[in-house]
Amino acid sequence: MSLALVTAFASWTTWYVRSHADQFAGISLDAASAGPIAGLYLLFAAMAVINGLLLRESLTAFHIELEPPEWLSLTAISYFANYFLPGRAGAGLRALYLIRRYDLAVADFLIVFGVILPMQMAINGILALVGMGVAGARSGVYDVLLIFFFGTVATCGAAFFAIGMRAPQSPADTHGFPWNQLQRLRRGLDKIRRDRSLFDRLWLLSALMAALTVAQVKLAFFACGHALPWSAAAVYAGSKNVASLASLTPGSLGIVEAMSIYLGRVLSYSTAQALVVQGVIRGVAISSIMVAAPFAYWAIRSRLRGTRDETAET
Repeated sequence: MSLALVTAFASWTTWYVRSHADQFAGISLDAASAGPIAGLYLLFAAMAVINGLLLRESLTAFHIELEPPEWLSLTAISYFANYFLPGRAGAGLRALYLIRRYDLAVADFLIVFGVILPMQMAINGILALVGMGVAGARSGVYDVLLIFFFGTVATCGAAFFAIGMRAPQSPADTHGFPWNQLQRLRRGLDKIRRDRSLFDRLWLLSALMAALTVAQVKLAFFACGHALPWSAAAVYAGSKNVASLASLTPGSLGIVEAMSIYLGRVLSYSTAQALVVQGVIRGVAISSIMVAAPFAYWAIRSRLRGTRDETAET
């Protein structure tokens, strides 16, 4: 399915670029774009740090203290896997490392995603809704479908924390599989929610990630010669982050672009601009990942080798 989606998107993009070459001719990346693109590299680095801190902070609930080389390397490796492999390949690699090095239970690793994922849904859904409200008030253009979509995303994310996870009970046996695992997930989530300091830090880091995405979108459009208003950048950033959660293709390729193209109807930019902007954002990300990934792989491999040596000695 992933290969089919990527092939379909690549085929459509090739056809569109050839059929609308005049639209792309008016979008140029010249010397004036160097400053914004440099800013995009700095923003991507900052976003990678925030992503790593989210992992580090969430794992403190399980008494695991990752050192900076670890969470930075895990972030780089995860980015590499997510951009070049379908599904949540990056999460899988992080899980394998944490299980082998720290003997972290799979259920506990799922708790990390069980907290961060709904946070991202709530924050980005609200971000997009606020941006749409401000942009709509200025232009008088509203999209009911988008309002409903982002409202649903934000509500689902917020409801997770408002209602809380309730593991179903088996009338016959509450200690066997899968009930014991569900109970463990519930206890872990409740543990994180009760730690107000940790809980607040995770919310703050997730909100900061969304804010950096807004700046990333603003700079990417500016580099392509289009002054996108901040309210529109907020809508774009929220939708981009939500679409990225659907990891059906490597790096959600085609999914983010489809959302970007659809948003152009409301935010007043062309399909060509949408494709070029996403190309710039992906180009910055991939080039950064290709530089960082070999060093990250070496660091992670060295630590795993050290773990095996310690095990052998004991």
